[in-house]
Amino acid sequence: MKKISRKRRVAKAGAAVKQPLVAIVIPNYNGQVVQYNGKGILENLLESLMATSYRNMKVIVSDDSSPSPDASAGIAAKYNVKFIVNKPNGGFAKNANFGAKYAIDEYDPDYILWLNNDIIITDPDWLTKLVETAESDPKIGMVGCKLLYPDGKIQRGYSPDERNQQDSEKFDYVRHSESVDGAMFFAKRAVIDRVGLFDEMFLFGWEDADYCMRVRDAGFKFVYNGKVKLMHLEGATSTAAARNNGRYKRSYNDMVSFIRFMWKHNSKFTLSYKLHSVLNMAASVFVTTNESVKTGFKLGKYRFNPDPLTKIRAYYRATMDVVSPHMMFYRFLVNHGLGRLLINGAVRKLQEEAKACRNIEDIVNLAYAFDYHGITIGPFQIKEEIMKFAEDLSNKQPQEILEIGTAKGGTLFIIAQCAPDNAHIISLDLPNGKFGGGYPSWKIPLYRSFVKKGQMLELVRENSHDIGTFETVRKLLNDKKLDLLFIDADRSYDGVKHDFNMYSVLVKESGTIAMHDISKTPNPEISVQPFWDEIKKKHRTKEIIENPMQGYGIGIINMK
Repeated sequence: MKKISRKRRVAKAGAAVKQPLVAIVIPNYNGQVVQYNGKGILENLLESLMATSYRNMKVIVSDDSSPSPDASAGIAAKYNVKFIVNKPNGGFAKNANFGAKYAIDEYDPDYILWLNNDIIITDPDWLTKLVETAESDPKIGMVGCKLLYPDGKIQRGYSPDERNQQDSEKFDYVRHSESVDGAMFFAKRAVIDRVGLFDEMFLFGWEDADYCMRVRDAGFKFVYNGKVKLMHLEGATSTAAARNNGRYKRSYNDMVSFIRFMWKHNSKFTLSYKLHSVLNMAASVFVTTNESVKTGFKLGKYRFNPDPLTKIRAYYRATMDVVSPHMMFYRFLVNHGLGRLLINGAVRKLQEEAKACRNIEDIVNLAYAFDYHGITIGPFQIKEEIMKFAEDLSNKQPQEILEIGTAKGGTLFIIAQCAPDNAHIISLDLPNGKFGGGYPSWKIPLYRSFVKKGQMLELVRENSHDIGTFETVRKLLNDKKLDLLFIDADRSYDGVKHDFNMYSVLVKESGTIAMHDISKTPNPEISVQPFWDEIKKKHRTKEIIENPMQGYGIGIINMK
């Protein structure tokens, strides 16, 4: 697969190309067998695609060894687009990669756009809008759009609350987002050169979510452009596959991909997110919101699955096959003994990778990506928010620092790497605490390796609410005052209020206090926002909230 050199990229950008080359890859399986309005879904797509006003594009139909490929090949020829066949059938991710590799080798595009074959283009300027959004900021890596049902209702918009609402201009947001939807996957070439293509271990589904996680970890931004609207015949191909290949196989593959995704990105998710995801998968046994499913009793927006036993059997078999006993046993061993044997290797690897960090972005990316045989340090904060906090920290260069809530250590690592060489850092954490779960004692050598030469780190494993712990911290400061207090432990209203009131007296008049989760979050147990709303009326504050719709956020109080 070709990569465009830095020299060529700069030259190309300097030439002010008005229309960068976009390669549109359409992964296809039985695109002419599945019908819509008397035509195959592939023909509906290609026919609508021809009206696109953006002309600098190449279209590739990548067929995944359909049982009847001739019909799709004939339609591709009719509309003068390239038709290639991936042999043997390898699933969506492999087929999507096959088409993208062909596009890169043959056309050397500036953008790759993966488009489901059950999409219908309704706006001739859709691609122009996508390119303009992507070109507006070099940090933007991917752009998403609004997907509509044939009746004009929103299928997937900026937030889940928009689903099934009638589309209107009030939903035409152009905002930063956390990911994009896989039905229309639009990526800059720089993203592909840095991140690669889809992970082919995903059999069906979750490959798009995995890709977004990797893109975000690489430091790129996502933008949702609600002014770009595409009709999506949701589930047309998958529903047909379920009929042809059996619902058992489809359900089995879906669960396999889900488990692999959760396992791969385990360190990046909070416990509440994991439970929410598992409950959603469990609920899919009995109900669905997929409008293309027409069987089963419907109640409101939900339709009950007429054959739940098939899904139960498929999900159980997939769980037994993927979450094999040796994998579960390994995870248990890492947390209960094996970690002690691996920790020295983790220390060496982290120190080696930390030396290669050139800037704050590299430091933050390393914190999220580090994984040594199951030992991770991923922060709980949203990457873009902790990045901005790290930049603020680096500018202020605090010497005396107290972090309340060590957890997995990722934020501590970022603080240490961005603080001055003479910084004195105290990190306070409650073993088996409710928020974050604390850390085992065998991880202490890893945490001690976070600091740079000349820095001093004190690890206190006690309850921050106890007066004895406060006295311990005060003695460690040796009559000095804090330049920075970062509160991210007990995130209940009473808990954060207690930590603020108790430890803010140790902060200099010119110091800074920061706290996590200042915006409304999906987790009902987190209630920092009400306290933040109270104290920001009394102090000079700054809020770092990447996406108000998703919540969380970091609040900064400048005491002076």
